[in-house]
Amino acid sequence: MVQPSKEPVSENPCEFVDDPQLRAKIASAVPEIQQYIANLCKRVRDLAKIGAALSAEHNLPKLLQMILEEARYFTNADGGTLYMMDEDGHALKFEIVQTDSLNIRMGGLQVIPSTGILCDFTYRMASPIMPWFRRMSA
Repeated sequence: MVQPSKEPVSENPCEFVDDPQLRAKIASAVPEIQQYIANLCKRVRDLAKIGAALSAEHNLPKLLQMILEEARYFTNADGGTLYMMDEDGHALKFEIVQTDSLNIRMGGLQVIPSTGILCDFTYRMASPIMPWFRRMSA
């Protein structure tokens, strides 16, 4: 996972704001609003780092794991699961599951066990998902 920035909040809560009038309004806002804006700007910086790391990765299992980990980080989720369509478009296949509170990490760069409920799960559909939907939900 790309490490979130640990930079302290600067005097300027959001360096992305170019408009001097808006900067003045932010500077005159209550500290809670300034902190909220600074946190949003920190997330933008973190997203830029994540985007650079994802675009540099060419190993598909590692890339999928990074996507799930970063999605969990930004949603503050305890766990997440990633499924992918099989080649014929009729089934969702388990790829990665992560749950911190249960200390579960399978798929991605971790070994998927050959037996068990999670690895045996495949959802078969009567007909293939429409190609446009498969692209949107990938």
